[in-house]
Parts: sequence; structure tokens; C-alpha cells
Amino acid sequence: MDWQVPGYDELRDLGGGAQGRVVLASERGGGGLRAVKYLARAATTLEREAAALARVHDPHVARIHGYEAEPGGDGGALIMEMVEGYALDAVLAARVALEPRAALVLFKHVLLGLAAAHAAGVPHRDCKPANVIVRPDGTAVLVGFGGTAHLEDEDGAGRAGTPAYRAPEQWTGAPANPATDLYAATCVFFECLTGAPPYQASAEAELQQLHQNASPPIERLPKALRPPALRGLAKFPAQRPLDALAFVSDLEKTARRAYGRKWESRGLASLLGLAAAMAGTGAHPVVAGAARQPRTGRAALVFGAIGLAAVVAAGAAVYSASGEPEGERSPVAAPLAQRPASAVAEVVFVEEELPGERIRVATVAGLPPELNRKVNTALRARVDALLRESRPGLSGGRIRVRSSLGFRSAGLASVLYAFSVRPGRTDGPTREFTTRFAVTVDLATGAEITPSRIFPESALPELNRRIMKVAEDPRGCFDEEPLALTAANLEHVLEPAFVRKGMQAALLLAESGPADRYSPGCRRTEELVPYRMLLDLMAPDFRAKLGR
Repeated sequence: MDWQVPGYDELRDLGGGAQGRVVLASERGGGGLRAVKYLARAATTLEREAAALARVHDPHVARIHGYEAEPGGDGGALIMEMVEGYALDAVLAARVALEPRAALVLFKHVLLGLAAAHAAGVPHRDCKPANVIVRPDGTAVLVGFGGTAHLEDEDGAGRAGTPAYRAPEQWTGAPANPATDLYAATCVFFECLTGAPPYQASAEAELQQLHQNASPPIERLPKALRPPALRGLAKFPAQRPLDALAFVSDLEKTARRAYGRKWESRGLASLLGLAAAMAGTGAHPVVAGAARQPRTGRAALVFGAIGLAAVVAAGAAVYSASGEPEGERSPVAAPLAQRPASAVAEVVFVEEELPGERIRVATVAGLPPELNRKVNTALRARVDALLRESRPGLSGGRIRVRSSLGFRSAGLASVLYAFSVRPGRTDGPTREFTTRFAVTVDLATGAEITPSRIFPESALPELNRRIMKVAEDPRGCFDEEPLALTAANLEHVLEPAFVRKGMQAALLLAESGPADRYSPGCRRTEELVPYRMLLDLMAPDFRAKLGR
């Protein structure tokens, strides 16, 4: 399509597909950036609906700024708000599911966005994860309006929508309407909770039969959340909630009963952590209106939000730097992209749950994207290595990873981890093994700070003496003494963690007996050495990063 919307300068392509292309454009005269979606084929309903949506001002709907018909052609262009955030389908492709409170908040945001559009007389027609953007502040925004309007003819009949989320009546040609949007939104909610839509099939005809005839597989959902899912997935439109706002009211009651009065603040905090974790991977935010190719196993996707494959801590829960849940305090101070570059990096803790695993890891937000990626890679590299080693032999056991913030300054973050493995059923007694370690990362470079960067070789004899001075009994389970620190063994023997009062020095003990005699607890001793006993032994650049 060579035609361009007048009054805009195109900056770059954002994507393309069977229906056309999407570009980032700048409005002449200082009007700001817009996402312009060019449609190779437009419908007469599209111009009318674009005008209606232009009057909608809702935080959960990407605003439509206008519509331009192609002179003498069949196409047109939607001029939209540029929405920065992370596409929900990319999150779900990278992980299994969201934490239930996060899924509830996201579902509420989607329903509120639909309610605003329905009040303007416009159905969405293609509510799906690719058309839901999670902003850096945790807000979910609906995008993708108008992309399938041409699939419905002038009588309103047609098969708009993506098959995995298409309501039963739409398969027979019924037009899209608020009830069909509620069905699709509930499919998205179901996928947020389980990692997959309610019905899956390799053939579209089989998928149609499932949507029209199969009972919703609510056994895959938390018991408390099955009632609203059943109402939203009802086979007949009249059995679904009256409208999106009624559905929101019903959902809020369910959420309060199941998760208490703080469900929404904690669910929003979880979504904030999700966005922070995505930012930490170095993935670039997406822009409303970009096109993407179909995901494997899905029927043809139409214009939505571009999805970025990134390893994300889906189902995240955010905690304060002290390790305590945020509670009633608003988890959103400001969108991450708007924070000054000079601000101290924010450390949040993200919880991931998989079968047999509960993992809590630290992630940093607020730094430039590439630096964020480096810092977060360093923070969880050892956890990931231990997971790769432990999973093959788990055999029905469980893995738990706990973490807490030891110390944070403008120059570094020190995180304490406890990695526990409980094997599954075996012929003999089972024991839980726990490995404790710390990771300290340079927030200026993203590199892990190792002991040799902290203590020069000349300081090691005195460091060894001072650590032993504070140790009441440095021996292990079998009376082994700690190994003496030398330049040759420093990286292997000393594992420092930094907390508010000083350095928690973990020392490897001498190994004089058979390896199977030693549990992780017997192989090391931990001593807290106050900063007043260490500062004169530290390298000057490290002291500066420590802020001491």
C-alpha cells in the first residue's frame, strides 16, 4: 500500500500482516507520536466505529484518534494512541500462568475496557491475549479495535475473532456483540490462570465442536474462580452476565471472598512485577496496533499487538525491598519508563509457581533496558543453573527457592538465596537439602561482584583473622576448621553477602572426609562481620559502591 495518511510523517514500520501494515508516525505540528494501522480492506462499519471510539477516554482502551479512508481505494487507516507495554500473549507464551490475583485484576481491566467500548456502541470482535497490553505501571489496556470489522458484511454476519476465543454463536455466523466479547474475555481469563485457552484442537472444525458442545474444563481452575468462568463461558448469550460492568461487580465479590479485601492492590502489584521482570529481560515495549504472525498451534491471528518472546516471571508477586508484601500502599509509584535515569534501581521479588516448584527471585527495575537485562541475568544465573541440575532427578519431589534483599545502595544490590530440594518417593528415607548462597551485583555494569573485587590480596591474612575473631565456633558438623583465605582459593572459599549491619561471610570448611558425609549445612560456616571491622580492608572502588 503506497498511500499514506496525510498530516503524518512515518518513522518506522512496526509490523505487517495479511491485512496491511502498521507504522509509527509523528503528527505534523507537534501532535505527538501515533500508531497508524493501514488496512488493505476496510469496512463501512469501521469509519463509524472509529468515530464512536474517538469519544472514548478510558485508561483500559487504546484511544482512537481518527480514521482516514483511502481515496479511490478499498483500504483505510486507523490512527491510534501509541500504547507502550508488554503483550499478554508473549507473557503467556514464556510462562505457564499468572498468579490468580493478577489474573483477576487483568480480567477486571479488560472488562472495564470492553464496558467503555460497548457504551459507545462498539464491540471489540477479537478479544485475545495479543490484544491486551500490560503497561509498565501494571494497567492492562485493550488494543486491536477495528482489525476484523471487514470480516462482518453489511448485515453484520461473519466469523470475526480468533477461533480459540470465538463464542459458540459466532461459529454459525451470528454477529459480534457485547456477549461475544464477554465470552472471549473469559477465555483470556482462563488462559491467564492455566496457560492455555479452554479449548484446543488442531483442526478448526474440531475447535468449533468444542466451543459449541463441550463443557468448560473448569476443573483446571482454582475452585473459587470457577463460578465466574462458568458464567462467562456459557453456551448461550442470555446465560452470560448482563453486561461487562455487571460482570466486574460479580468478579469483585468473588475476588474478595477468595482472596480478601487486599486482592486488588496485591494483584496490581503482581502485574507491576510482571512488567518489571519483562523490562529486566531487555525486551522492548510494544506499541498498540502492530501486527504479528500466528503463534504455533493457533488459528490465524489478525491485527493485534506485537508479541515479544521473552522469559518473563509470569504470575509475579511484588514485594518491597524489605521482603514484606506491599499491602495497602500503592504498588505503582510511577511508570518505569518515566523514572529518572539517576534514580536508585528498584529491587522487587518475583514469585514463579510451576508443578512441584515455588521460586522467589530478585529482579531489578528502573535501569536502562540493556543494563537491566545484565543485572537480572546475573541475579538469577546461579538459581537457573541449580534448577537445570535439580529438575531431572526430582521424581515427584519439590523445589523451593527463597530470597531476600541483604543490602542495596546506588552502586550494588546483594541478594540472599536459599535453594531447597526435597526428592520424591525413594526406597530409603528422604531428606531436604538446602543450599544457601548470595549474589552481589554491580548496578553500573551488571557484573557479579566477586570476592577478589572486594578484598585485595594483601588484605586476606587480616581478613581471615578478623572473621575468626567474631566467630564463636567456626567449626562444622564434624569439627572441620574453615579453610584459610589465600589469593588462590578466595573465590572458592569465601562467599560474602552484604546486609545492613555488615558482611555475612560464608566460608567453606576443610573437606577431610568422604564427600557423602557433608550436607550443605556442614560444609560452611556463616559469620556476620560488622562493617567497622572491614572497611579498611576493602578495595576503594568497592567501598564507594557500598556507600560507606
